[in-house]
Amino acid sequence: MEASRKDDLMDANKDGIPDVLQADTHALATRKLAVFLKATNPVALNDGLQGLTAGFTAVLCSLRLHFAQTITLGISLGDMFTKAADHLLRPALEKMTPPEYHKWLGLGISYCCRSVAVTLAWWCQRIISTLHSSMRGAQLLLAGISSMTKRLHVKMPVDLSPSNEAYPVLCSTISGVGLYSQLVRGFLLPFPLNILLLPLRLVEGLLWLLVAYGPK
Repeated sequence: MEASRKDDLMDANKDGIPDVLQADTHALATRKLAVFLKATNPVALNDGLQGLTAGFTAVLCSLRLHFAQTITLGISLGDMFTKAADHLLRPALEKMTPPEYHKWLGLGISYCCRSVAVTLAWWCQRIISTLHSSMRGAQLLLAGISSMTKRLHVKMPVDLSPSNEAYPVLCSTISGVGLYSQLVRGFLLPFPLNILLLPLRLVEGLLWLLVAYGPK
């Protein structure tokens, strides 16, 4: 960034106008690429890219593991529900459908039970993840407030360090408020956070697509 700012101020022909303002789009892109290549350490760039790739791969593998576990749980629950649903629903469905379609009733009941069970498993997993996020967020919030007050030499009426006996109560209260706000909103972000965090929401959507439909 510093090299680019210096290049923006350069006036090689001494006409009082920076060279970047006199260059066309192609020349400016070529010039900035040259500045980037001169100012960047290729070893450090490669290390950074490898770190990002490794981190992204680890996150993707972890999400796929949770995805597979949730689907497996849903299918297992669906198979458990199928016998009871078949016993309760088949007589009524046989009366409502022509005899030539009765052979499909078992498969239809099985798929419906699995679909409902997978949906329930996803909601349970989402609630568990939300609970963990709210508890971790409460801890980070209290730690941040404690650090800020110490830096600014502000005396708080309550000690926010984990050693305080009131810390678990404060942490549980804040995490409870966070969990409740997520549940009542259906896990949607309120305004204006939904606008401010739009880039992160796009990344989340991309991760979801990669987990569900990406190459294995």
